Amino acid sequence: LARGVGMAAALAHLAACVVLYAAAQDSTVQVYAMGNWSAPFGIVLVLDRLSAMMLVMTSALSLIGLMYANAAWSAQGRRFQALWQFQMMGLCGAFLTGDLFNLFVFFEVLLAASYALLLHGGGRARVGSTFHFVALNLVASSVFLIAVALLYAVTGTLNMAHLSQAISQVQTADIGLVGIAGLLLLSVFMIKAGLVPFHFWVPASYGSAAAPVVALVVAKVGAYAILRIYPLLFGADIANDGTPAAGLAELGKPWVLGLALATLIVGSLGTLASQTLRQLAATLTLVSIGTLFVPLAIGTDESISSASFYMVHSTVATATLFIVAEWVGTHRGARGDRLLPGEPISHPVLIGGALLWALVTSVGLPPTSGFISKILVLDSLVNAPAVGYLWIFILLSSFCSLVAVSRALSLLLWNCSDEDPKRAQVLEKR
Repeated sequence: LARGVGMAAALAHLAACVVLYAAAQDSTVQVYAMGNWSAPFGIVLVLDRLSAMMLVMTSALSLIGLMYANAAWSAQGRRFQALWQFQMMGLCGAFLTGDLFNLFVFFEVLLAASYALLLHGGGRARVGSTFHFVALNLVASSVFLIAVALLYAVTGTLNMAHLSQAISQVQTADIGLVGIAGLLLLSVFMIKAGLVPFHFWVPASYGSAAAPVVALVVAKVGAYAILRIYPLLFGADIANDGTPAAGLAELGKPWVLGLALATLIVGSLGTLASQTLRQLAATLTLVSIGTLFVPLAIGTDESISSASFYMVHSTVATATLFIVAEWVGTHRGARGDRLLPGEPISHPVLIGGALLWALVTSVGLPPTSGFISKILVLDSLVNAPAVGYLWIFILLSSFCSLVAVSRALSLLLWNCSDEDPKRAQVLEKR
């Protein structure tokens, strides 16, 4: 009964999101005032093409992940179906809210559900990685609340549309507080996105959690939040308004760009050092996070557009890769998803083809969406300062990912061994 209700809710949710997506295509911003309280005093939900796109993508991933979970292992936890719906409520609320404090509230809703979902199924690895995930996000939530309080104390509003106007009216003596609050918010969103040096929870949590849970948790809500908040606080447009706030223009750009490039380096090295297919998928996630934040840091209209397209691609590709990786691990005998010669994969054409496509898409080889999205990212950086270095970082990270993926495919699909699994385990321990 719980599975049936959950699937019906997921189908109804996807249908509603498609309706909202169609309603947002006329480029008008639609606002719903909660309790009929108008902004800036009331809390509003805002629908535009970007938020509608994120809703459809997240709802589609939710339906696919729930179908996989119901067929595989959702019965291992009693509260799985309810937690899944709470996670969806938090994600969709974060995409739709037009109020900064309400964004904090929806973040807490989705985090509370994700804590339990990441633990679903038990096991020492999941408990340890989830503990780090919980501790880090509790600190981030505290910083988030401090930043929101600072902004409200200085500007008198937390409505996103009203915030940029209020910042332009802030006195010179209080501009520093606005800058501090903005940088704190930026740090929080980078923690939730998984940029270096806040990245250590990504390989651990994603590498040990159940695949459908990762498919839902991996939604780029941190990147989306930066995409919404960064232009309001540090956008290039405020540089020409002649107010004291003009000094805030692009204040966070060097930090975001530097950490994005560092994430590309760490993710690339991680792909080469991965020992399991799940670890490879997690480190490829780091590479995609770094690639996404490079155009976000540049902040031009072209780079923001390419980042939006890449965000959708990387979210879908990462979710697919984790599901396929778990699928491979359950059909490969004693070695599972470890990148070692082992038994041939059962159903090699079906599972091997899915693995090949998932890895090729994640790396960005033609003719996949990954190739198109990376071309758009590179093209949007043509007029950026030091464009040559940015291209080198992105292309080298893609090359390292390609090497790691080629090694994984060779070991999993071609370099098979028919030796006794127990003997192989003994030799591996030695």
